[in-house]
Amino acid sequence: MIILGPLLDAFAIASPFVIHRVLGERWYTVQRIYPLIALAVLVNSIYNLQSAALFVIGRQWIVLRAFALHVALLVIGALLLVPQFGLIGYGVSDLIACAAYPLLQIGTSRAIGSISHTLWVWVLAFSAPLFFPYATGAWRFAVCFPAPVLVACAAWAERHRPTKREVQVCSEMKELLLRG
Repeated sequence: MIILGPLLDAFAIASPFVIHRVLGERWYTVQRIYPLIALAVLVNSIYNLQSAALFVIGRQWIVLRAFALHVALLVIGALLLVPQFGLIGYGVSDLIACAAYPLLQIGTSRAIGSISHTLWVWVLAFSAPLFFPYATGAWRFAVCFPAPVLVACAAWAERHRPTKREVQVCSEMKELLLRG
């Protein structure tokens, strides 16, 4: 996700300037649905490692159920939304289909432990810039701003998480200070 997020964001930010000049006006609809599909890809990237781990430990049926539900949600969403909203309906359907991924989380948690909640901070950080083409004026800066700030905060929090030894030392010092 750390590699994929910046690449997806870079394309989203460059797309208003590049797509029309390089690919032509007929690709405008791709630019409109790109943020939705890219966000679904970011969410999917969290669960790719879990599905691989489940395959390795022989729990492929969990993966099969999750991906079957994913496909079913995508098809149902597309059948309902595409006729009414066009390609945007497909992008929304792709996001709705991500609701199947918690099955992978449940299966992985039971077998080998859960994923870090820090990953969702990364998803949030990389999500806002995806919608750069929709923003106008000062909002374009505001949309791009959360990514580097959240990434920096997440990186700082990871590096400055106290170790067990640091917590123990702090507790001992607190006791010594309280005793006087």
